[in-house]
Amino acid sequence: MEKHIMVTQKLNNIIMFKIILNHPHIEEEESLKEYESLVELIENIFPLSEDYFCISWNNIDVLLSYKYDLSIIFDDFVYIIKFLDSKDNMLHMTFPSNTFDVIWDMKKDGNNINIVSQWNTVLSHNENILNKNSFLSIDSNLLKNELSRILEFIYGIIINRREDVNEKLLNDILDNKPLI
Repeated sequence: MEKHIMVTQKLNNIIMFKIILNHPHIEEEESLKEYESLVELIENIFPLSEDYFCISWNNIDVLLSYKYDLSIIFDDFVYIIKFLDSKDNMLHMTFPSNTFDVIWDMKKDGNNINIVSQWNTVLSHNENILNKNSFLSIDSNLLKNELSRILEFIYGIIINRREDVNEKLLNDILDNKPLI
């Protein structure tokens, strides 16, 4: 059945939603103990503002900075995963980054999630085409799997460096970690 779901998410080999991770520079030498927020922690794990990952939305690429965008929207991705696992049917999600200023109105429809989006500002400056393709219907498991990829990547880095991370912050991060 899962293979069937994957096929229905593709239209003429176009993947409707995908997160594409790149190979960012990761700061491994510096201690991270002085940082008291997840935003500061992620910004200092990824010191280069030119390192990007990508969300493919209706086959339209949207670049996001590991350093600046991800540091701000990481908790939003956690919240979406928790919504997908909840009994709630609707979620209004506002991503507040200066270069990922987007609103997603999400509604569960059986196994699918219907998302109506409003793209205000994105790093790749392709808001017009994104707004012309603002609706996305995706299998909830596929959406969760894609969001989990970026979350697992970051959690892996933080857990591997747990000795270098402020203990209270590490505990807060792990306490908020969704089942992925």
